[in-house]
Amino acid sequence: MTAGAMRREAALLARGAVSALVAAAVLNVPAQAGVTILALYFAADALCASAFLLAPRTGRVTRALIVADAAADLLVGGLVVQHAQAGTVLLVVVALWALATGLLEFGTALAIPRIPACAWAVALLGASSCALGIALLDWTNLAILGFFYVLAAYAAGAGLVLAAGAVAATRAARDARAHDEDERAVHAFFSAARDDAPMPTDATRGS
Repeated sequence: MTAGAMRREAALLARGAVSALVAAAVLNVPAQAGVTILALYFAADALCASAFLLAPRTGRVTRALIVADAAADLLVGGLVVQHAQAGTVLLVVVALWALATGLLEFGTALAIPRIPACAWAVALLGASSCALGIALLDWTNLAILGFFYVLAAYAAGAGLVLAAGAVAATRAARDARAHDEDERAVHAFFSAARDDAPMPTDATRGS
């Protein structure tokens, strides 16, 4: 497995772990602490998303989309802290973030077709984000506890999708490596057979 593949899988797993932790924590703390956890989640998600930039052979378009996604996370994290007491504003801010990052994640999935496992995981995450955004815009009168339940469901689903994507990417990388090793072995076998074959002489040419 290449270093780039390991970094991508680590980034997927890290984002999945952060989402799972948020899903577990946000329902077991007071409302104000839940808002703080939400802001920390956005900051951690931005950091995990930025880890994709460390992978080699990441195209310019992909890098730009990842940077935009991380910037949106940080911006919304600050807005969540600023509007922690305004329930409706908080819901709208998170809803707009979900829609924006969902579209950015769709774009990222289209920009990394050479890594199918990562692409479908990011695409599913984008679909989940868009669904969250649409739901929150429709439920702007949702109580803070209901908001946390919706967010926890999203975070838990995102964690599962990202973990599954990391596992699939690991298997795909191992299969590709095994395939390359088989091809090299076959090539080496036929090269050795060709080198060991006797050279034709004048007598064999005339016969």
